[in-house]
Amino acid sequence: MKKFHFFSKIAFSLAAFLVASQLTLAVGISPVRTELEVNPGDTKTFKVSVFNNTDSDGTMKVEVDSFSRNAENGSPIVTPLERGMKDPSDWISVPEMKFPLKANESKEVEVTVKVPKNVEPGGKYIRVMFSKEVEQITKATGVNTVGRVAHLVLIKVAGDIKISGEIERFELPTEILSDKTLPFAVVFKNTGNIHVAPTGEVAITNKTTGEKLTGIGLSATQEKENPSVTDNILINPGSGNVLPNSNRNYPAEWTQNFKNGDYTATATISYGDPKQEVTKSFDFSLKEEVKIDEFKAEVTPLKSDFLIKVTNTGTVSERLTGSISVTNAFGMEIAKIEIPKEIEYVKAGASKTFTIPWMASQTPRGLFKATLNANLGLTKAPVTAEVQFGKITITTYIIAGLVSIIILLLAFLLIKRKRDKKKND
Repeated sequence: MKKFHFFSKIAFSLAAFLVASQLTLAVGISPVRTELEVNPGDTKTFKVSVFNNTDSDGTMKVEVDSFSRNAENGSPIVTPLERGMKDPSDWISVPEMKFPLKANESKEVEVTVKVPKNVEPGGKYIRVMFSKEVEQITKATGVNTVGRVAHLVLIKVAGDIKISGEIERFELPTEILSDKTLPFAVVFKNTGNIHVAPTGEVAITNKTTGEKLTGIGLSATQEKENPSVTDNILINPGSGNVLPNSNRNYPAEWTQNFKNGDYTATATISYGDPKQEVTKSFDFSLKEEVKIDEFKAEVTPLKSDFLIKVTNTGTVSERLTGSISVTNAFGMEIAKIEIPKEIEYVKAGASKTFTIPWMASQTPRGLFKATLNANLGLTKAPVTAEVQFGKITITTYIIAGLVSIIILLLAFLLIKRKRDKKKND
């Protein structure tokens, strides 16, 4: 199971409209988002708490802009609106565009939204940004801002609301890496005029047996520490929005229980109110398989290394993990060499030769056996090989002879003891 990264509770990211998070500690806001349903000509107000999370007093600055689309990663695309269109940022009014705020204190700011009577129905989107002004000696104004965070305002103007969408793209990357999760790209296209938060699942079925894979996903968002295993891969568990005329990629990761096979992946997404559903499928193969063409010890008077030649006969770019164990003539492990974590990938269909360093000095005399104990990245299938190297020295013969004599002597004494005991009985 891959370990999930943790986000700060106060982080704010414009890439996530529903689970936005603040990226700085200087200024904080709560809440991070407001959704309004209004009629043309309506006026509504809401409040935002602004926090000065620093040890110095300062002046808070308010800025407002608007956006109508988002990038595939979810971040707003802020561009000038077409001529003749009313800019929704003009609908916003705040009593003070600048106000003082003492260190470690907060202030509740009232924001008013006045919607024009002749506005077209659908989604309208605004950012109300708060930052702290700090004095700096600069060639320009001598004033700079820090800690800018944005409160997102998502407005649904009543009228002819169109809710429609489709799965624009559903695919895996062209190269699958053995030490990563399998990230399905599920790109949803919003063809309506209002934002939606599509959610759903990816199911994986074995094409040969018809069996559905289970235990392949995780239930948690990135904030949860102990996610539970799910039979399907969740799509957009955080319910992030996609704006009209925009695409958004909702990565859905196959995180565990990898098995070789030919599969069909099916994405099922529901969105809107009332709920609508769309599906998309594609076939793919997952095959982790490598062949060890050569495994040998390269021993010189100055150093000793191991050479491994690998051919990737699968469909996954492989990076072997594991170690090489070196034992002496008596079966005792004298060294364990870890395969470097930064070892290069072997792409599907390619061969590559690796040199794994062992000793930067002359190898001790004697007979040794090296055993490769490696694993593939996803299925954890073992990859093994052995090689013997070195020579039997006179010292080794003497030690081996002495050990053999001791073993024979112990065996003789044991047999004699048993016979004597039998005679006495």
